[in-house]
Amino acid sequence: DLHECIPWTEVEEIAAVVDKAAKVLHPEIQSQVTGSHCRGKPDCGDIDITVARSNIDDDDDDALFDIMKHILNEPTN
Repeated sequence: DLHECIPWTEVEEIAAVVDKAAKVLHPEIQSQVTGSHCRGKPDCGDIDITVARSNIDDDDDDALFDIMKHILNEPTN
């Protein structure tokens, strides 16, 4: 439901999925949960994750799109 808050445990689980997918495609990528989770709020209305790379090539502008495609195509257990 869009009106429910997201508990920290779920935020951390989702962040781990994003980080794992990012590192599969681009091992040098760093990701970090930010926003209300970072500020110590007990739950969140959304999940903010900052993803950064130190060596961005013009040929690889689609890194974030590639990460999302990887997550969506990965089978869930």
